[in-house]
Amino acid sequence: MLRALPHPVGPGQERLRLAIMNSGAPSPGMNTAVRVATRFGLDMGHVMLGIKNGFEGFIRGEIEEMHWMSVHGWASRGGAELGTNRKVPNESDYYKIARNIEEHQIQDY
Repeated sequence: MLRALPHPVGPGQERLRLAIMNSGAPSPGMNTAVRVATRFGLDMGHVMLGIKNGFEGFIRGEIEEMHWMSVHGWASRGGAELGTNRKVPNESDYYKIARNIEEHQIQDY
């Protein structure tokens, strides 16, 4: 995956809008996992979105599109480049999260 580039989207191929988010304390492997998920999703023709700073960022709408080179070099870095926190959403946060899912057209799969 280091030197590969995503395959072009085929005619009639379904393109999903998928989001990636870290949650909890930073731990080894978070960056690698996000990098692999991002590049695999892009290679499959999907639009990949990164949610910064865990649930706090999800609530505030800190969501941006990830590209192939957005995650370049992440495999060798410790921590969580997207950011993370230990917030657990409460009832008042669910509406904001739902609005951001709708606004950014995030799909489930």
